[in-house]
Amino acid sequence: MTQTGQNSAARTRDEQAAVLMQVICDAGWKPEDAHACALKELAEAEARGAEEQRRKDAEGAIGRVSATFESGAFMSDPVPGAKPAKTSQYVRTHPANVAALEARVKALKAALKKADEFITNGIEFGFIRMPDSDTPDSALDTPGIIRAALTREGGE
Repeated sequence: MTQTGQNSAARTRDEQAAVLMQVICDAGWKPEDAHACALKELAEAEARGAEEQRRKDAEGAIGRVSATFESGAFMSDPVPGAKPAKTSQYVRTHPANVAALEARVKALKAALKKADEFITNGIEFGFIRMPDSDTPDSALDTPGIIRAALTREGGE
């Protein structure tokens, strides 16, 4: 389907910019301002379209582990008797499902917030007794680890 919904060819970016610029000029804008506005709007529309396409491409993502062998062959199903090199690589046969990953991250953040609230309240109201600070117990690190994970932006 094209931009007009007809079976005609889609307009080029320049043609679309010219039409949009004319509409903006008809609304009383100066031509140079209308041109800048048209280009800005087209760039935003293109960015939205690219993001939507990435999301569509990400649907049904699949990956597999593959290995590189001493011979230089890269295989998902190793040949019997071939010696693998010390490194292997994860190969995606499809892009990652970005929408599903974002939803999962959101759900995990919500669960971590609930866990942080539960632990904080439990300690504060005496339902959870923390070990002494000089005791080598991982329970002492848990609240800090949860809070660090909640405040971390984009990685470790």
